[in-house]
Amino acid sequence: MIAVPAEKMFADAVSANTLITWLLRGAGLLLLTIGFALFLSPIGVILDVIPFLGSMARMGTGIIAFVLAILVGTVTIAIAWFWYRPLLALAILAAGVIAAVIVYRIGRSRRPAVPVVAPNPAAAA
Repeated sequence: MIAVPAEKMFADAVSANTLITWLLRGAGLLLLTIGFALFLSPIGVILDVIPFLGSMARMGTGIIAFVLAILVGTVTIAIAWFWYRPLLALAILAAGVIAAVIVYRIGRSRRPAVPVVAPNPAAAA
C-alpha cells in the first residue's frame, strides 16, 4: 500500500470538485437555452403558416434563447459567488456584460439591405 500525503488528496479533491462544478454550470446554461427556446417556440409555430418565415423565426428565437441563457446564467452564477469570492463574481458578471455588449453591437451594426432598383426600359427609350 502506498501512502499518499493529505495535501495531495485534498488538492485532487478540490480539482475534481472544480471540474464537476464547471460541468454543472455548463449543463445549467444548456438547460437555460433549451428552456428559453421552448418558451419562444410558439413564435415559430405561428409563423409556420409561411414555411420560410417559420424557419427564419426558429433560427432567430434560437439565437435569442442562447443569448438570454448566457446573460441569465452569468448573472445567476455571479450572484451566487458574491458572498464567497466577490472578485470571481465580478469577473463572471463582466463576462456576461461583455457578451451582451457584443451581441448588442452586432445587432446595431447590421444595416438594412438597400433595395436594388431595376432599370425602367420605358424610361431609357
